Amino acid sequence: MWNLILLKLLHRKTHRNLKNYWRVRAAKYGKRSVLNIAHGEDQFDNVTEHQKRLLFPLLKTELNGSEKLLLDFGCGPGRFTWGLAKLINGDVVGVDITSMLLELAPKSSHVTYQCIETNILPFPDSSFDVVWSCLVLGGIPDDNILQTIDEIKRVLKQGGLFFFIENTSSKKNTDYWFYRDEKDYIRLAKFCNPKALSYYEDLGEKITIFSGRAN
Repeated sequence: MWNLILLKLLHRKTHRNLKNYWRVRAAKYGKRSVLNIAHGEDQFDNVTEHQKRLLFPLLKTELNGSEKLLLDFGCGPGRFTWGLAKLINGDVVGVDITSMLLELAPKSSHVTYQCIETNILPFPDSSFDVVWSCLVLGGIPDDNILQTIDEIKRVLKQGGLFFFIENTSSKKNTDYWFYRDEKDYIRLAKFCNPKALSYYEDLGEKITIFSGRAN
């Protein structure tokens, strides 16, 4: 009994240290900290460009042409942020919990960056036409994920697009990564009735691309 309680307390402590974990990881690996670290230091640009080639055409097919403001949720060092602004021919706000990564992000007159806390988005209701999130939700523990999804729902306009990419491999959770399958993410994001558009592999792990519009 006491062992179980102790494990739960340690688990919560680990989750509370999420921001610190990413600060330390960013200090150690820089931009590469947002990738699977098994990718070498020289592979950052190649991995990012490969993902853009896969993801941007799919996102473009989901847009209706009226979108002018996009939220890049968990943007890290802005790997996609400027490209997303160009894709929608509009403006993008990139948010992340790690200020060190935001300092590495490319600057543009159509892009702004903001450091946030883990669960709260500092924007009014119905602010964004699109929310983009690439391999971010898997880094949010189960006891925080529902609040995070609720915040995404809150800031997304009615009829707005939620386009997200997640690791859906069948693996055990680590202290700072939480593996959920395709059905889990469809259930979590039920406010937008997401569908799985496509899949790809990254170092043998299954990555699923989801898209849905807020009801």
